[in-house]
Amino acid sequence: MSQRILVADDEELERRALRRILGEAPGPGYEVVEARNGIEALEAARAGPLALAFLDIRMPGRDGIETARCLRELRPDLPIVFLTAHDRFEYAREALRIHVEDFLLKPASAEEVLAAVDKALGAEARNPEAGGRLESAAAWLAEELRAGLARGRLDGEGYRRWLALKGLGPAPTAVLAFRRRAATEERPALGSMGLGAFASLAERNLGGSALAGADFEEGACVHLLAAGDSGEKEREAVDRLLEEARGQLGLELLAGLAFCPEGEGVEDGTGSAFEILLGAARRAAALAGGGRGLIALQPSLRAKDQGFLKGARAEGPGGRTAYRALELMDELHAEDLSLDALAALVGVSPSHLSRLLGRHFGLGFAECLARLRIDNARILLGDEALSVKEVAALVGFHDPAYFSRVFRKATGRSPNEHRRLARGGGETGAPSGEEVGS
Repeated sequence: MSQRILVADDEELERRALRRILGEAPGPGYEVVEARNGIEALEAARAGPLALAFLDIRMPGRDGIETARCLRELRPDLPIVFLTAHDRFEYAREALRIHVEDFLLKPASAEEVLAAVDKALGAEARNPEAGGRLESAAAWLAEELRAGLARGRLDGEGYRRWLALKGLGPAPTAVLAFRRRAATEERPALGSMGLGAFASLAERNLGGSALAGADFEEGACVHLLAAGDSGEKEREAVDRLLEEARGQLGLELLAGLAFCPEGEGVEDGTGSAFEILLGAARRAAALAGGGRGLIALQPSLRAKDQGFLKGARAEGPGGRTAYRALELMDELHAEDLSLDALAALVGVSPSHLSRLLGRHFGLGFAECLARLRIDNARILLGDEALSVKEVAALVGFHDPAYFSRVFRKATGRSPNEHRRLARGGGETGAPSGEEVGS
């Protein structure tokens, strides 16, 4: 007796293609039941037993994701395969939540379709704990995560689901940025192929939790995320990677490494925790030089919970814009940020933004930025592996002597005095009411 397979797709050509592929499949043969939308798919499920369902995601009325949820209620053991032309990360995440057996992107070949059928109807697929289930969706999720990393962003929930799918528990997270050394006559610059090969090498060497994304547009960076224990083991692994990149690929790289503090983890895709880590790793890579190819940082993820930003209040007309500008200044404090660039980010004119900052915080743009830089410097000075010169560069000061003058004006003590007091458990906060020039 032939097995009934549901094909739900609003495009007739797609239904016809699947019907032809399934009709030519070797073996006992399949009876294909077609549906043009989610409602017809549910009617087909109620009308008789089904062995498998292929669901397009984008259908009029009830989409494939909602249809899959309803099919799960009607027939909990029914294997489901998503087949879609829309390579959206959210779809793959829903496939994981609904326990879909496979996730194929159109146009899928006959071999891909029949392989999905074999897997879905096999004994392994009927076991919800089977290790082979959702390999395609997991691989696709990994590609989306890599693409986000290449742009300097990550969906943290997606990363946690990907770790769970691979059988890896939650762990402190390490974020790395690898940056090419400047090209010279003796050390020519390599193209994107070199960075792509290094990204693959990094994933192989740093274990199953590692994902790397190469920024080919900039042609300068590889961002890498890995579960780690914030110990010497990670530093040794990165040093080894730098040596292998030089020996195997002829690629001279600088590296910056940042760890989540114990008990923290990568947060949502807007990147609050992740972007702090990635920013720290990227700045550390920019600082690395000479004989020091790696700088490791352990930045606080709670910079917003102390100092100027914590006490800032912006209520009334324009308050939301003013506070958002302050948040952006904190995120970008290490960059060469200008009033014009910040105004463009919040969607107002530079003069209007300047008035808003003065109205709500009593300070101009330069004073606000300097206060935020000093708050972040106070945190970084707690890491004695960093020199004062390196801390200055990490918070956006190109001149260490000028940084020391501004720091003293803000806190009443020099960076080295601050570090000694912090080591001895003394007060590390800035005196209240101090104004900071920039």
